Amino acid sequence: MKYYSELTKKVYDSPEEVNAAEAEIKAEEERKLQLKEKRTERAKEIEDAYKVLVDAQKRYNELVNQFVKDYGSFHMTYNGEKPIVDLWENLFRLF
Repeated sequence: MKYYSELTKKVYDSPEEVNAAEAEIKAEEERKLQLKEKRTERAKEIEDAYKVLVDAQKRYNELVNQFVKDYGSFHMTYNGEKPIVDLWENLFRLF
């Protein structure tokens, strides 16, 4: 007797083979669902961090602008930790 699985759309020789194949398919679907949930969670983390970065950049710009307005200029030595977002924004302002 042959057994047909609606989930896999294949024919098997025994019910155990059907159950094993369906369990494998279900496990794979569960794994994909977990990966999707994890990806969504981590993307949200990145979006939140970016928002904090943008807010901090706005605050920094306000402070520098106020300082320049009060004292005429501002000098600071960067140690290589300047946010990359600022570099990209400056690049796009050129065009």
